[in-house]
Amino acid sequence: FSPPLPFKIISNQNSNLEIFEGGSKTVEFSIIGQHNLPNELVLHFKQENEIDSVLLKNNKNKFEHTFEDIRNDIEYWASYKNTKIISAWDVIESSINYLDLIKRPILTDINFEINYPKYVKMDDKLIESNTIQFQVLENSYVKCMVKANQKLNLAYLIINNMDTLILNEKNDIWEKDLKVEKDLKVEIMGAISFKNEYLVNENPPIYNLKAYKDLSPEINVFKPQDNTFEINEDGKINLYFQLSDDFKLSESSIEYSIVKPSYIENDSSINKIIINNYNNDKFVNENYIFNTNTLSIFPGDQIKFRICATDNNPNGKISKSPYYYGVIPSFDDILESMIKNEEEIKDISNDALTQINDLEKKLDDMKLDMLKSTDATWEHQKQAEDAITQMESLFDEIEK
Repeated sequence: FSPPLPFKIISNQNSNLEIFEGGSKTVEFSIIGQHNLPNELVLHFKQENEIDSVLLKNNKNKFEHTFEDIRNDIEYWASYKNTKIISAWDVIESSINYLDLIKRPILTDINFEINYPKYVKMDDKLIESNTIQFQVLENSYVKCMVKANQKLNLAYLIINNMDTLILNEKNDIWEKDLKVEKDLKVEIMGAISFKNEYLVNENPPIYNLKAYKDLSPEINVFKPQDNTFEINEDGKINLYFQLSDDFKLSESSIEYSIVKPSYIENDSSINKIIINNYNNDKFVNENYIFNTNTLSIFPGDQIKFRICATDNNPNGKISKSPYYYGVIPSFDDILESMIKNEEEIKDISNDALTQINDLEKKLDDMKLDMLKSTDATWEHQKQAEDAITQMESLFDEIEK
């Protein structure tokens, strides 16, 4: 026989509740009865086989407590102990209630695989989870692979705090390729479904992918030493230079144009001569003779050129040296060299003087003719060659 009780303690929520890991839950009790209602109750709760208790104050027949940062299942109930020495009952208790914990997923295995562009001919590289920052060549693809301690309903990446990239599931591994074109901050999320929403992992891991560029080739020119120089009589320019690249070289070449004197219209076209092609070279030394004899050049012209190097990047990373200027002596330079020292020619024959005067007149006429035509023709080139040949013969005669 149980004696009648003055009141009952009831829970104001379902006896079984689900709560996600790390969450908070407020529980509430009230009293049904008419006389001698207590001012406080004792809340008992059990976690991992340990029982603890707290006092609950009466607030308009509400006795509340908030469990915070819940990490385990909780059993809880409220009670009131009779303070009278002589009484038909000792304690009044509520029924037992339960908070069932829903565990958040834990990402147990995270790996990255770098797939380099084909042209660099490098093997794929595996980056393990303990490396939170690593370098990636621009335009590489990085595969992110994720496993969790429980079956996920969703996994995704948050890129640079802005974009979301959903991962694909394959045999309990969630993965996705992302193209690296700049620095990326990658936050990895795993989620399970919970009450029509997603419960994600706590403290999501963050990885920093630092993009580095495929550098353009480097060019070091040793010959010619001067940026402006006079071309030798044989019309050949000796070039010596070094090329290097961080991956592979593809081609070296000369880029040139012919700069005419001010009285002749310039041809603005840029020409190219390939020096060499490369397969697997990162570093080369080149000796090359730039033969200008095949070019349509005249006295007073300048050959404006530079050395170019291309690497094997499909986008064509090209480096170019500073410009060099190979100068061909002008008509005025030629005449000045003939008469600069009168003492040297005062004793030559009248015939030689006549030839010098004729040659000077011929060069002046040729210069005037080219000035009128504003264009250097094959006929002009032939006249210039004849004049130079005549001048060389004359110098030979004077030197005898």
